[in-house]
Amino acid sequence: MLSLAYANHVPVPLLGFRRAAIGTSRITMSSSPGGFLPPLDPRQQGGTSMSRVVLTASLMLVMWTAITIWGGKKTEKHPEAASATATTTAPSSATSISGAAPAFADALADRPEETRTFAADVAKNSGSVDISGGYAATLSSRGAQFSHYELTDYFETQLNKNKGLAPPRPVDLAQATNQEARLPALRSRGGDVDLAADAPYELKESTPTSVLFTRLTSSGIRVNRRYTFSDKTFALTHELTLVNEGSERKSAQLDLVLSGSERGGERNEGGFLSPGTPDRLGGHCDVAGTREHFLSKAVQKDPDEHIYSGAVRSAAIDRHYFVAAVAFDNTPTDRCKASYFEIDKDHRGIQVVVELSPIPLAPGESKTLTQPAYLGPKQLGFLQQFGHGLEESIDFGMLAVLSRPLLWLLVFLKGQTGNYGWGIIALTLMIFTLTFPLTHKSMVEMKKFSKIMKELKPELDKLKEKYGADQRQMVEKQQAFFASKGVNPFANLMGCLPMLISMPVWMALYRTLSTSVELFQQPFPLLGILDLTQADTIVFGWPLLPFIVCGLMFVSTMQQPPPEDQPQMKYMMYGMPVFFLFIMFNMASGLSIYMITNSILRMTQSWFIKRKYG
Repeated sequence: MLSLAYANHVPVPLLGFRRAAIGTSRITMSSSPGGFLPPLDPRQQGGTSMSRVVLTASLMLVMWTAITIWGGKKTEKHPEAASATATTTAPSSATSISGAAPAFADALADRPEETRTFAADVAKNSGSVDISGGYAATLSSRGAQFSHYELTDYFETQLNKNKGLAPPRPVDLAQATNQEARLPALRSRGGDVDLAADAPYELKESTPTSVLFTRLTSSGIRVNRRYTFSDKTFALTHELTLVNEGSERKSAQLDLVLSGSERGGERNEGGFLSPGTPDRLGGHCDVAGTREHFLSKAVQKDPDEHIYSGAVRSAAIDRHYFVAAVAFDNTPTDRCKASYFEIDKDHRGIQVVVELSPIPLAPGESKTLTQPAYLGPKQLGFLQQFGHGLEESIDFGMLAVLSRPLLWLLVFLKGQTGNYGWGIIALTLMIFTLTFPLTHKSMVEMKKFSKIMKELKPELDKLKEKYGADQRQMVEKQQAFFASKGVNPFANLMGCLPMLISMPVWMALYRTLSTSVELFQQPFPLLGILDLTQADTIVFGWPLLPFIVCGLMFVSTMQQPPPEDQPQMKYMMYGMPVFFLFIMFNMASGLSIYMITNSILRMTQSWFIKRKYG
């Protein structure tokens, strides 16, 4: 018995055919009586056997031609795409067969690359004064991923000081590529879907705020990727829809990949006492309630330590001032992992891979998974608006209790003065005013103590001469002597109070400058500073402000020299300016402005105290 199956499952009353079984779409040809053709046995009916054979062959040829033409036309009428907005649909009675997919994929391979660019001035449209500019995002049909995502008013700089500054170009969060995966790339890791990160897609639909790419894979699974943008924030939505256009049950196992690239020279840059910028390449995986942060150098050193199993809340490529993050609150996931890649010395970085849970698809079924994304500056207000715990990507460290209020004050003062440099000076004045009563009292007490010690020095010298051989007895005699005179020998330590007060603020300001995008690349034209978060290059590319800080600290020490009988304090007070000279060479120029302003204010205060108390 010869059997034929048809794609459209439509019964056709053809000669010599009958239904094989009730409720099926299979039809068979019979050689037994009862068909439309006479039996092949010549003994059962009249006529020659040759005439019956010729008649049967002719009718079969006509029938086969009709079947071929009719079946081909029906196949062309299959829909090429399912709806991208339906979350789950019932099985369709008119679904494409998987055999049509390879031809579609090959056609896409010959299709030229198509791109769409979406741009917005977020700062202007949102009314925010805390950030600059907006974005210019270009999406490519090669992988349905970003080919560029530029932050229009933030610029890359060459970190290698020997080569000077490179021409300004916008920060591009999607410049990294490894195995053709950019941001955010989608690729298969197994299952029934074969999908490369750079697989060609068809640009199906485009509006002023969204774009839809579609691809039919060789297994009959259609992949739709829709991006929707906002002109008032750096947040966007990535919508992934999978449609099973085949006749069999399928399972998709997909990875969403984020790629980040190191900039030249940045690997050995940054740190508290190291030159350069702290804007190093890193990433995070927020998995099972724990947020894991890592730098590219650590991922290269021990990649096995950066595999985190569990439900993924968010994953990101992190650059201190900027972040490219995707949230997965409504997307089933299995784990998040980071890997290091190095193509050559100028092209290396990390990839953060989120493994989506296997997605089963019945014939005709459609499933949509939505992932909110944020690609932009790490401005606290925008991150809080985005949610998904992304505000935790701003790491102020242990001094967050001081850094956050300082940032709020700086933003406010910048709004009043028009520049963050003036804002830092105004902030220093405010801190000086708030701490003035306490520091003034300590400086007066120290001045009085120095004067008393100078008057008592002859008697102390006699005690030292008499009991100097016995250190323990000499200390006891000195204590008794101070008690009889009503002198507190530890009063001189009060002179260190101004420094003890200013140091936490200095460290919190350091953290604020190295973390807050609000101050990134903000200039201070009065001193010729191009970026308050970087060391100044005022004198032919070399810093000047650290020398001013060092000189003012020396003058301040000379105003209140340490006691002659305390050499350890003397060495510390005279050595401190030299220490600050070296570390300020590599610090943000905004810190130098704070130190210079604070030193001038303290020196003025010390001059008035000396004039009044001698």
